[in-house]
Amino acid sequence: MKREDQTLTSRQIYRQVIDLSWPILIEMVMASLFGMINMIVVGKYAGGVSSSSANVSAIGLTTGTVLFALALVQSMGVGGTTLIARAKGAGEYHRLEQLLKHVLVLGVGVLLPLYIFGITAHRGIMAFLGAESIVYQAGYSYYRLVFTGFIFKSIMALIAAAVRGVSETRISMNTNLLANGLNMVLSLLLVNGCWFFPELGLTGAGIAVLISDFIAMALMIWYVSSGRSSIQVQWFSPIQWNGQTFKNILRFGLPSAGEQFILRGGVILYTRVVASLGTTVLAAHQIGLNIYTLSFTPGVALGVGATALVGQSLGANDHELADRYGTQAAKFGLLIGGFLACFFFGVRNHFGALYSTDPEVIRLTAIPMTLTALVVIFQIPQLTQVGGLRGAGDTTFPMIATGISVVIVRLFSAYLFIDYLHWGLWGAWLAMLADQAVRSGLITWRFKRGHWKSIAIDD
Repeated sequence: MKREDQTLTSRQIYRQVIDLSWPILIEMVMASLFGMINMIVVGKYAGGVSSSSANVSAIGLTTGTVLFALALVQSMGVGGTTLIARAKGAGEYHRLEQLLKHVLVLGVGVLLPLYIFGITAHRGIMAFLGAESIVYQAGYSYYRLVFTGFIFKSIMALIAAAVRGVSETRISMNTNLLANGLNMVLSLLLVNGCWFFPELGLTGAGIAVLISDFIAMALMIWYVSSGRSSIQVQWFSPIQWNGQTFKNILRFGLPSAGEQFILRGGVILYTRVVASLGTTVLAAHQIGLNIYTLSFTPGVALGVGATALVGQSLGANDHELADRYGTQAAKFGLLIGGFLACFFFGVRNHFGALYSTDPEVIRLTAIPMTLTALVVIFQIPQLTQVGGLRGAGDTTFPMIATGISVVIVRLFSAYLFIDYLHWGLWGAWLAMLADQAVRSGLITWRFKRGHWKSIAIDD
């Protein structure tokens, strides 16, 4: 009987993890697919003076820059998710509105300087990334439009992080499906021109991103204002300023910001190394990264579920249940990773033709696809366990692990494999594989030690 009860409890845990994670998974998969379609549309665009490789490279470099800035803003959301999950677990619903407002104040304080810098330093950023002149010219208007949308995207992401802390993941899914679907439709209409819509090329793709980001933000603001959420916000009521709340958000958010700064900064430097191989190789690399983004979405989704469930369990002082949520979610992530590995290896030779008409780009794209099949086996369980650590407030160690794996392992390996051993794109993606293997080992070790169970939050 005891074993049957234990089995039933395990099934319930799996079900709760899946119930929270599947909307995030659908949301991220569809966002990645829409992003892939946009890159395909632009890569196949026959008008203008820019080549297919230049257009694809411009989108890839712009996306990487925006994701770097967005990750720094979202770190404030990580602190908010942790605090909100703990508050819900403790039954302190009256604190949720004020926690969200504190998160937004800090988030806006981060995003505005990033926006100003990103807009004014566009040429310098592209040059630093190693973009050739044709790539800069191709993506100038696209970059400015997408970086303006970054303001809306950031606010939406902060609110979404808060509602995920109270286990409301479907609203974010629905919002992003609608916004990204609109993005895709507008991109199809505005890039090549259709009906009465003008042919705007890459600029049209940027307009589509900007409009969809604004709509996503507006929908999330409406949701927490409508009374449908556990977090019920009255925007014109005063903020009850609490210095300790700001300290707690920063306590858990700053290490996450450091982690993302190291990760995104390392990826930018890594991309710069790859850019030295030329625009054609860079285009294949960016296509590989675009598909790779799709590959790790299950890990991020399971990590979001683990963050909420672990945080709520610790808020209710149930440490054993928190441990089981994190462990079962990671096991499920490993199963998904094995399935995706088989899929990506099986289709490795077919994706390049979807993005480009350049035969060399198509041939080279098989390289990142092959190694992505190995990367996902390490990355998906690792992202799931990181989510569990964040739910507990253990955000410092993931930053350290990221620093070791990205800065030391990936960048060192990339320089060694590309500049000295001359392994080209194979070397670049072998460096990524080494990074993920080391990071996965470090995170698994940290989670199994269980130090995160004893982390307390000051009131």
